Amino acid sequence: MRVRLPVVTVVALALITPAVPAVAGPPPPSPLVFGACPDDVAQDYPTLTCATLQVPLDYQQPSGATIPLLVTKHAANNPSKRLGSLVVNPGGPGGSGVIMAGYVATRVHAAGARRTGCV
Repeated sequence: MRVRLPVVTVVALALITPAVPAVAGPPPPSPLVFGACPDDVAQDYPTLTCATLQVPLDYQQPSGATIPLLVTKHAANNPSKRLGSLVVNPGGPGGSGVIMAGYVATRVHAAGARRTGCV
């Protein structure tokens, strides 16, 4: 009798608990494909490469409308000894992440650029 009560309880709870539908999440991100940057970026920072990343306009609706963000990259000068990447973000609004990444990659980060990239 003691074994039946827990089993009956679990079965009863399973029958009365409403099924929760699966919530569709955002689609998996596509890999970034870096190439030539727009002319206004390339003329000031010719060593950068660029890619476009689609991000949700509203993160509460991840499968809704998206906007493109420009992502820049300065590759490590010595890829065989690469340690990783330095990711910069000015925090916005008001500052350009493209300009900041270009500045950091070509001036501030130049000494460490042999072993790290800058995104």
